[in-house]
Amino acid sequence: MKFKMFHENYNVQDLQKSMDFYQEAFGLTEVRRKEAKDGSYIIVYLSNEESDFCLELTWLKEKEGPYDLGECEFHLAFQTDDYEAAHAKHEAMGCICYENPAMGIYFVSDPDGYWLEVVGYGQKSAAALRNTTARYGIISICKILYLVCLLLNAAALFCISKPSAALFSLKLLSSPAVGNAHGFPVFHHSAAGNHNTFLLQPFFQLLIRVGSVFILFFHQFFQPLLNPYR
Repeated sequence: MKFKMFHENYNVQDLQKSMDFYQEAFGLTEVRRKEAKDGSYIIVYLSNEESDFCLELTWLKEKEGPYDLGECEFHLAFQTDDYEAAHAKHEAMGCICYENPAMGIYFVSDPDGYWLEVVGYGQKSAAALRNTTARYGIISICKILYLVCLLLNAAALFCISKPSAALFSLKLLSSPAVGNAHGFPVFHHSAAGNHNTFLLQPFFQLLIRVGSVFILFFHQFFQPLLNPYR
């Protein structure tokens, strides 16, 4: 047993207005229609030479007011061989209602508020490709900085810990007599009679704070961009 998609139905308020829109926007023309003898409804089927799939437009005489489309979480999709030209055409018509450059798609809205998706033939538009390349280039740089901050934070935490000071023959001196002029604690390194004092602890503490802020910033603002459907 086999099945074939045949048509999609949209109920419309103004039949002629909708037919004119679909002809201008997508080149769809009437292929057949059904009319009730009592004039209570008219059904028109639209299509073009690109496919035998039809869009069915139904007009009901007794229907008053716009149709309730809910949250519009459904749509019909059209594929085009010239994404840039299609976008320019629909932009000139003023019917584009949503765009997602990263995915290389956009939506238009018909006279009754139905959303219609437009995609290219298996490839994103040039603008979409440029956008995606730039986007993931920035994300790659941020990920590298993120990893660097993690490593520096780990190294800084290790360096200011007392066990690491002992491991490297470093003594953390907190006495004002051996501290610096500002009273900061210092590392005192003894090796082969040489005595070198370094103001390392404040530096590492600052490094940890800066790194932590960047890590938080990355998770808050950049991590969601890794979602390709955003």
